[in-house]
Amino acid sequence: MIASFVLNETGRGTSIADLWEEISGRPELTVEIRERLSLILALTLGRDWRKTRRVAFDTGLAARQLRLFDSTSIPRVDPCLPAEVTDVKFKAEVTNVKHLSPIAVAQWGGLFAAMFG
Repeated sequence: MIASFVLNETGRGTSIADLWEEISGRPELTVEIRERLSLILALTLGRDWRKTRRVAFDTGLAARQLRLFDSTSIPRVDPCLPAEVTDVKFKAEVTNVKHLSPIAVAQWGGLFAAMFG
């Protein structure tokens, strides 16, 4: 599943650190899932990890604009690239890709049920 939403930075709102504390404190998350989420967060933030408390976002707007997609429906680069081609970057336009309802995603169970159930 891929989640797409817009984050608008605000003077007040929810910080990345606030979100992490809320998510990581959920009792339904296993240690393995917490560790995986922590790794993804660290890799995503990189050197910007110091900003996690200073920068805040409008999570209400993000929630209203949330779109969920089956990852197989997203356009992607053919994985059979020549060995000489490295570091491919691209952006996928999802405007015309059918999105899933949170109720449908919750039926997948596990973490998805915890998030959208």
